[in-house]
Amino acid sequence: RDGDREAAMQAVFAASIKHSPLLGDFIDLIVRDRLRGFHETLPKNLWPQYLEICRGREPRMPVWKDSTSKKLAEHVYRILSEVGVIADMKSYRLRRISVVPKLTTYLQDRDERYVLRCLEAIQ
Repeated sequence: RDGDREAAMQAVFAASIKHSPLLGDFIDLIVRDRLRGFHETLPKNLWPQYLEICRGREPRMPVWKDSTSKKLAEHVYRILSEVGVIADMKSYRLRRISVVPKLTTYLQDRDERYVLRCLEAIQ
């Protein structure tokens, strides 16, 4: 609350990860893999592939209409853009970000391992 805009954005991002495993797992599985592989972009065609991975891990996951899937992808990509992981929404250029140390400490103090793992993926 008393931090700058970047700290506030990252705190909201961390809360989004905590409350949306769909977002968190996309970061942990797909974005991490792209950054580790030194890929420069995060193409939108990775989203349907990611949903198939999710269904392979959890067969009871619902199959959404294409419009719903596209809308979810738009929201996830917009969130990643707002926090700076996607540097350009036209080319979907990826970049690593530096997580505010206060946020890392806050999450560690509360044993938020999942959120920390996801944030680690984009650093």
